[in-house]
Amino acid sequence: MFMLLVFIALPGLLFSENALAVAPGRTILWEGGGAGRVVFDGTLHKNKGFKCHDCHARLFANMTPASPPTRMSMRDMYTGKLCGACHNGKDTFSVNDKANCTRCHKKQ
Repeated sequence: MFMLLVFIALPGLLFSENALAVAPGRTILWEGGGAGRVVFDGTLHKNKGFKCHDCHARLFANMTPASPPTRMSMRDMYTGKLCGACHNGKDTFSVNDKANCTRCHKKQ
């Protein structure tokens, strides 16, 4: 009986944190050029119900927890790549609307 419980519970314990967009307390930083650096905190995405594989399976397939942040450009975003795939004005706010710049870019 004990072994059955271990086989049922262990995978959930091992992979539960990996199911979150970004582990609690972890952020990813990009310099962001003149618009200011971009601080990605996965809490907002997690709270919307997103899991790692929602973005990393197709949009950020080469990005892993051990790899450096993916190089991004606003040109990529404007053409629907990377974050721009969802931040398109239909699924959520658009990267093409200048009023939204400060939602991601922070000047400090």
